[in-house]
Amino acid sequence: MNSQSSRIHWIDIAKGIGILFVCLGHMEELTSPVWKQFGASFHMPLFFILSGILYANKDYREYHFVDFLKKEITKLIIPYILWSFIYCNEINANNVLRIFWGNNKLFGYAGLWFLPVMFVSAIITFFVIKKCKSKGRILIAAVCCFALSWALNLLASVTILARTGYPFGGDIAFTGAGLMCLGYLAKGILEKIASFKSSKAKWIRTISAFLLFIVVFVISRLNYPNVVDSPLGRVVMAAADYGNYILFVMGALIGTLGIILLCQLINQNRILEYIGKNGMLYMVTNHVAIQGIMWIYGRLFTVETITATIIGRVSISLLTLLLVIVFCTVLSYIINRWFPILSGRK
Repeated sequence: MNSQSSRIHWIDIAKGIGILFVCLGHMEELTSPVWKQFGASFHMPLFFILSGILYANKDYREYHFVDFLKKEITKLIIPYILWSFIYCNEINANNVLRIFWGNNKLFGYAGLWFLPVMFVSAIITFFVIKKCKSKGRILIAAVCCFALSWALNLLASVTILARTGYPFGGDIAFTGAGLMCLGYLAKGILEKIASFKSSKAKWIRTISAFLLFIVVFVISRLNYPNVVDSPLGRVVMAAADYGNYILFVMGALIGTLGIILLCQLINQNRILEYIGKNGMLYMVTNHVAIQGIMWIYGRLFTVETITATIIGRVSISLLTLLLVIVFCTVLSYIINRWFPILSGRK
């Protein structure tokens, strides 16, 4: 297996694991607050960092912006608009305006915020890579993106933007771009780590990942007092609720590195790879599955009774996760076969 196929292999697995974290985070009535605070520290930033790693394969200095833009519109914006109208309760002028504003605070259906934010982040990253002539300058640009995102978020808090957010999540997109730039820079180092196949190297990766997750857990607990004003009690990238922004970025980077190290140990997992390759479809459909399953639970038993114990909470969470993945997998197969435009494919 060459480095290229290996790189794509563990990236798909990492995306698959990221989707599992997203689904668990959306099970508001089942998973524990501590778990959700831990997972939310890195599960959305993970996708931006992985996208940056993939971008490192492309010579953007030779890429024409119009071609790049067409590709990103097909992959992200067209599915966003179509899914928005699918989820929209009623097609009217107000909802159309909210859809094209593209911010989670005005149009918070089914995690669709991710698509326009990724679109803007990709454009910012494109120009950073295209214009910066060295890795040092890209790193400086990444830091500037983080600083600008923080400043825009601060500005929004004292204006009407606190209620509406920026168009296409512009402030969040700069955070995404900063993460993508760091992923772009880390590609060579991560590929080097993946090339070490000895038993000793695997043990070192395993222990390192475990230690990194402990650090992320500590960061999530340290950041918790800063996000208690969030309705969900945890960092929410979709709403630019970061708590302490520096702690958020640290948790994002460390947690993502831990996931990547673990994924490099997995030789093959067709299920996780499939989920990773179709991550966008799982991202925008898992809410429906969770709501439907919770409705069924409500007719069969009292959820609060089962989640009163740790064993019960873990068991019902894992069962629900399995059911959600089965539902989304069947739906993704149907969409890819008969409605590929909804998955960003022509």
